[in-house]
Amino acid sequence: MYGTGGFAYAGETCRGVFQTAAGRPSFYGGSSRVETGYAVGGGIEFALPTDSAFNIFHTNAVTLRGEALYYDFGRRTVPVVAVGPGVGAYVARFRNEGVLGRFGLNYKFGS
Repeated sequence: MYGTGGFAYAGETCRGVFQTAAGRPSFYGGSSRVETGYAVGGGIEFALPTDSAFNIFHTNAVTLRGEALYYDFGRRTVPVVAVGPGVGAYVARFRNEGVLGRFGLNYKFGS
């Protein structure tokens, strides 16, 4: 078992269009930038037996791994610009966080 954590970054693009009942756009907003934050998680890894069907190299250097990783890039506010006349401007607020699940089959090079 192991734990992990540290600095995280990601390219992020968000766009949105709000349409009226007639199908015409009333508002448009968007943002594109590199976000920074953190990630923490944990998992388990174990060596496959040399006679396992997944261990095609028949060596103790093959491992199987599973982990969960939580990331958080914070809260953002995106301006939403009015497209038609007589309509005010708004902002959209959101939080960028989530959990990634990963599984892997690894081969460890060297000794």
